[in-house]
Amino acid sequence: MEKGVLHGNIDKNRKGGNKNQGGYTLVELIVVICIVLILAGGAVFGVMTWIRWSQFKEQNEYAKTLFSAAQNQLTEYSENGRLDKFRRVLASDGGYKNKVNVKDLFYSEEEGSEAYEKRLDLLWPASAGKTDKEKYRGEICYLKGNGETYKQYQEYKAGKGEKPDEEILALYDLLLPYVYDSSILNAAVCVEFTPEEGQVFSVLYSNQNDDFEYNSSNHAKRGTVDITNRETSVRKERMVGYYGVDSLAVATTPKAEQPSIKKVKLNNEGTLNLSFMVTNKDGNAVTNMDYTILVLDKDTDNDKETQRLKIVLDGRKLTKKENTSEPITCSVTRYDTDGKEWTTSDYPMLAWLENENTVRLILDAADLSAATYYYNELYGSYQDNPKTTPILDNLKNTYSFHRFCVDTENILCKVKGVGKDYKPTAVRKSNVSHTYFGEYTKKAAVGLKRSHIHLKMHDIFITYAMWRILLLKKL
Repeated sequence: MEKGVLHGNIDKNRKGGNKNQGGYTLVELIVVICIVLILAGGAVFGVMTWIRWSQFKEQNEYAKTLFSAAQNQLTEYSENGRLDKFRRVLASDGGYKNKVNVKDLFYSEEEGSEAYEKRLDLLWPASAGKTDKEKYRGEICYLKGNGETYKQYQEYKAGKGEKPDEEILALYDLLLPYVYDSSILNAAVCVEFTPEEGQVFSVLYSNQNDDFEYNSSNHAKRGTVDITNRETSVRKERMVGYYGVDSLAVATTPKAEQPSIKKVKLNNEGTLNLSFMVTNKDGNAVTNMDYTILVLDKDTDNDKETQRLKIVLDGRKLTKKENTSEPITCSVTRYDTDGKEWTTSDYPMLAWLENENTVRLILDAADLSAATYYYNELYGSYQDNPKTTPILDNLKNTYSFHRFCVDTENILCKVKGVGKDYKPTAVRKSNVSHTYFGEYTKKAAVGLKRSHIHLKMHDIFITYAMWRILLLKKL
């Protein structure tokens, strides 16, 4: 092609433009960006709304948990004669202190309305259907605390702090026996109840605020907030959970029987196992309840307990030992050294029913396959990445405590039972035991008494495996 022709074609394309070339104009780009920003803004708003809703729901769920805990403990007080002692904490000049005037509380129902009166009749059943209702209605008192008072309570119970006020002791003594996760008490809590009848009126809860007060002129949304207004919209704005007598129908039935858990013990001889007895009137509760078992690492030097495992055992799957041929699948939640949740998955566990309604759960048994695999892999790799380690999967179907991949030395257990036809049992604590070594015993040998430690078989295998690895390295 001649040079002049080429230049002529280029010139023509410059002037006329190339109609085959495509692209976006600036206006189109701006429109697309605007649409993306609008969609992103809507998504962010939706996520923020969902987060606030889930946080508010959490407050209400915790309030419900504490309502049930307080009511169960007050019922126990009334049955064992401790209700009078509990009343004396609030006694003042022939009456009670910390009194609540129900008429000062704001509800969605108007005072004097049928719904309002029905709410109060739930609290004072004797007033239902009566014309002189006030005659049958007693006083309502409250106990409240916050994260700071709970810390004081813990330090006092551990023997490291001064004694708190009697009201603080009464509050946490009321809640703790039936609260499984005691960390939820590190929050603002208020329990309203009738000391004479031992009936809980309501519970308010917030882990988003510092404290509660009865002050209708306080309109703060965070910090120390007013709890006289119980309307849902107001509580949601202030992030205050509530559970009261208007929801009593779905709470624990007062007539339901409360089974007892007794003789909780860690036995460490041939195996490490947990045993506990469940008693009730007809003896059927033991196989009609779910048992939540916490395994805690006990730091004996600092007297500190850290939750490492939560095992949920279905009591309906328990059978007599002679009829037990298969392990029971249990849900097990693992926690790190700070007590924060790692993972939850199913594990096969040996458990059976013995005489006198005693449950026995095997936590650690002699298992050569576990020991062999455990030290064929690099020890400690699961500690570096406990959520994804292949060791966890390979050990899962063994009966060694190693399969949980939690580093413990001395442990103790807490047990609680829950069944739909029964009130929840009180939380019972076991003794402290070493995870792998057996009990200390004394034995005479050639006239000389000495103490020795029984090692379970799989620990011997582990020791041998470690010795082999070290020997191979030297060679």
